[in-house]
Parts: sequence; structure tokens; C-alpha cells
Amino acid sequence: MTTDAQKTNSDISGLLSQMSYAVGAYMETDGVTTRGISDFVYLPDDTFKTFREITEDNGFVYEEHWVTTEHGYVNLVHRIYKYKSYKEVFWCGPLKEGTDPHKRFAKPVVYMHHGTASSSDTWIMNTKERAPAFVAAEAGYDVWMGNDRGNKYSRQHKTLKITDAAYWDTSFVEVGKYDVPAFLEYIKKSTNLQEE
Repeated sequence: MTTDAQKTNSDISGLLSQMSYAVGAYMETDGVTTRGISDFVYLPDDTFKTFREITEDNGFVYEEHWVTTEHGYVNLVHRIYKYKSYKEVFWCGPLKEGTDPHKRFAKPVVYMHHGTASSSDTWIMNTKERAPAFVAAEAGYDVWMGNDRGNKYSRQHKTLKITDAAYWDTSFVEVGKYDVPAFLEYIKKSTNLQEE
């Protein structure tokens, strides 16, 4: 009689055998060159670049801001925009139509927050023409992207270590109730943003 564990092991062995055959087929020699799996798998140029490298390679200014929440989590917020520092850059365009073309306005601010088990990387993936953060920055926005407590960019706390069970005793409720409001308050203060 075959147990479930034996069947699972048999299924896995069969799958590995098929993969080995496929790899071997791709490694065939055509007389001049050897083709490997990398010849058949496309990895974008940005695959092994940092957030900063991707942002700057696409022509945007990059900043890191650390925001401490009410619960002591210290989370990273990425900020990108075009050309010069925020204090030097003003923008006048479609969002301010009908106003004096010589009057200068601070760039409008946009905040983006990633989904479950992700990071601010979400907003810069794909090409410059499609990545939401790059499209917004190109259009003249001052783009801020938050990171949840505990993701790859936000692993600091004022008193806890990430190895402490208490560090992870949290949920999405706290992110929405404490972290995002802390990010928005920080952004408002940093940009002198006025609500309209």
C-alpha cells in the first residue's frame, strides 16, 4: 500500500526528472555556442538594481525619509521627483489651468502605498512610461511611497528588534490606523502641503 508521503515523493521525483530533461535539452550544443536557460528566460535590466539605482537611472531625484509611528516603528518612505530639490522646484501646468502663467506653485503631492506583502518597489516596476510613480513624477508630481512595518525597507523600531515576537504582534489594522496617518502627517509638514 502506498502512503500519501510516498506518492508525494514520487510526484516530486517525476517533476524533477522532467525539469532535468528540459534543462538538458536547452544546454545542447549547436556546434558553435552552448545555449543555457538564461537564453530563454528574460530578466529586466532592473532585476538586481536598488530602488535608488532604478529611480536615478530613469532620471528622477531620490530621497529617503524615516518616519516613526506612535507604536515606535521606524518606517521608510521613498520620495521621487524631477530635477532639483523640492524647495527649488515649482510647477505650473494643467492642474492649475486658468491661473496666471507667470505665477509659480509648489508641485502637487501624491502618496502611494503598496498592497499586501509588498513594498514601494511596486510603484517603480515596469518601464518608465508605465511605472505609476515614474508617470506621476514625469507629470510634475512630488511622489511619496510608504512602506509597511516589517517589509524589506522598514525593519526598525525604537525599542524592539525584528527577532522579538512583540515586533510582529501587529496587523494591517495598525498599518492603516497608525503608520499611514504618520506618513501623511510627515509629508504635510515636509512639503508645507495645504489642503484645498
